[in-house]
Order: sequence, then structure tokens, then C-alpha cells
Amino acid sequence: MERYPRRQKLQRMLEELDRTITEAERRQGDPEVRVMIPRSGEEAGVHLSYFDAETYDTENLNLGEELGFSSGETIGLFRWAESDGYIRPRYGSGTGRDSQMPVGVLDHLESQGYELIGELPDPAKLLMLRLDAVQEAINARSDLPPEQKESATRALGELKHFLRGLPPGIVVEVASTFFRGMIGG
Repeated sequence: MERYPRRQKLQRMLEELDRTITEAERRQGDPEVRVMIPRSGEEAGVHLSYFDAETYDTENLNLGEELGFSSGETIGLFRWAESDGYIRPRYGSGTGRDSQMPVGVLDHLESQGYELIGELPDPAKLLMLRLDAVQEAINARSDLPPEQKESATRALGELKHFLRGLPPGIVVEVASTFFRGMIGG
């Protein structure tokens, strides 16, 4: 008998999302997976898609069908994963999380999502994702003058370029040190 069925379903969903993101990166060279969440009608559910550069076609998945869940249950689990910080899709303007049909992009799970499925990403890749998140936070700030945003963007770009130029082992060491510092280890 399952002790925590909802949490186990969440874990299965996160595993499927991670698998899809990994497959998207392999097939299109980019981990971006488009997420569309119609909340009513026949199309209700969580739909994932990405471009397959091997077949020059778009791969489409209905997350609920992949997992054997109902549309409503899949939407509920997806929203729970967002609310609790397991995932953080980037929604376009006007298509936010609470719109009738949210449309966003998901290119990674959050650290807590990887922890729940027992798979932590490469520290160097996680560091680059964190730097991307810093860039998004800077762009979202309306209180910063454009020249400060531009300066911060340039500095982040230079840092990422520098890190990409280092041998992979060094980048992993830098990233690991950075994350150990974040958790007080």
C-alpha cells in the first residue's frame, strides 16, 4: 500500500519532465520544452513540445497520458510542483500561470525537484542556470536604470563566457564550491 500516493505521483511527473527536458536537449541541442496548459475542453491538460532536429518535426506529449493521470490531476500536480518550487516555467507576457491557457518554457527542474527524483544535475550546468535566473531577475526589475541593467547583463555575459572557457573539471569545482557555500557546507 502506498503511503504518500500524491507525492509519489509528483515524483513520477518530475521524472517524466526531466526525461523530456533531457530528450529535448539531445534532439534539438537546447533543453527548452514548451509547456501549454489548457484548463477546459477536450484539450485540457499539460502539453509538452519541443523541436526534433533529427526529424525536423515537433515532438508533442500529453503529460497526463504519458503518466496515466486524468487531465485535472495532471494540472493540479503541475501547479503544486510550481507552487512548492520543484519547477519554475518561464511564462510569456499575458500567458502567466493564472491565465486561462498558460504557455511557458521549462528547461530544468529546480534543485528541490532534482532532489525529489534523486538526481542532481551537473554542478556546472546548474551554475549556468542560476546565472540565467540572475539575468531574468535583473531584467524584471523596473527600479533599475537601463544603463545598470546593461552593465549587469554585460558582466554576467563575460562571467559565463569565462566559465565556459575553463576546463570542465575546474568549472565543476567552482560550481560545487559555490553551491556548498549556498548551503553552508
